[in-house]
Amino acid sequence: MINIHPRRPRITAIPAGHPYVKAVTGPFADLRPDPIVDPDDPGRWWPHPHLEPGGGAGAARGADIVHVHFGFEHRNADQLADFADEVHAGGAKLVVTVHDIDCPHVLDQEKYRRALRVLVRRADAVITLTESAADECEAQFGVRPRVIPHPPIVDADAARALMERTPRRLDVSLSYKNVRPNVVDDPRLPRAIAAALADVPGARLRIHVFPEVLDPANERHRPALARGLRELDDDPALSATVVLDASGPKSDADLHRGLAECVAAVLPYAFGTHSGWLEMCRDLGLRVIVPAVGHYAGQADRPGAVIPADMTDPDAVAAAVREAVLAARRDGPLPRAEDPTRTTDAVARAHRDSYREVLGW
Repeated sequence: MINIHPRRPRITAIPAGHPYVKAVTGPFADLRPDPIVDPDDPGRWWPHPHLEPGGGAGAARGADIVHVHFGFEHRNADQLADFADEVHAGGAKLVVTVHDIDCPHVLDQEKYRRALRVLVRRADAVITLTESAADECEAQFGVRPRVIPHPPIVDADAARALMERTPRRLDVSLSYKNVRPNVVDDPRLPRAIAAALADVPGARLRIHVFPEVLDPANERHRPALARGLRELDDDPALSATVVLDASGPKSDADLHRGLAECVAAVLPYAFGTHSGWLEMCRDLGLRVIVPAVGHYAGQADRPGAVIPADMTDPDAVAAAVREAVLAARRDGPLPRAEDPTRTTDAVARAHRDSYREVLGW
């Protein structure tokens, strides 16, 4: 029997403005926009007003479901308990997607996990992205989430067209961006990778770091990494192997085009759980060297696509990178495996079904 409700569920998502949330929620629900945090920056959603004291009531007002994705790492367990109580008192159901069991934006993981535990245990439904993460949630919090995989970042048709028209080099992408707390900033890592590629004809390491990381006057400055990257860039023995890009954030089009020129990418994280960046790289046919922690390996769509390595061991990472580059030279790029459960439409429908189930529709 198909249960067809006369209207779409009304969802307050935290946050609503993130592309992931729009993709998985928007097609089958009425998604309420985020409150304006900064009129001069209307796209900014953090810190989210609904997570502030008393904000749960506003989140529930006019909503059937309040769905928390991320952005709560600045709140403690007691504050999130109050938030969950306010949501329920307002007549809404609480759904939580566990993107991060270990949060990449903070160093105090114990505080974060205590807060996450409160949300998970008070939620009416819990979702996560991989089976291994569901196992850990069940072990840590006593709740087994429903597994709904991450949708594509780059639309399949757009990715296919981009890969067909973009010349592929034997390039490896290593992106530091602004060096958030979980990023390994050991300068030995890029040097080891560059050394491992130096004798592979045509292979290059493409490093992207935001300029503030190299600027001694900026609070985001990382002295050791900055010095190491500059020395690497200036090393005449590696001039044909290392490309240092010290520019700011890239547009999606530029980012996708740049990655489509590469055969592999390195995620230099010391801790974390899942990665949208990994998904984007796989959409574009890259082999991805990931941390041997968290649940990055659980995002693999086919053998050889996602290669775990200890990011605190530069030589181990370099060996994995070299292996990936040699495989690409031998076999070409590794397109994403077709899986009907991982299309954007399938992921959105799975969320729709979860919403209907929690609402009894």
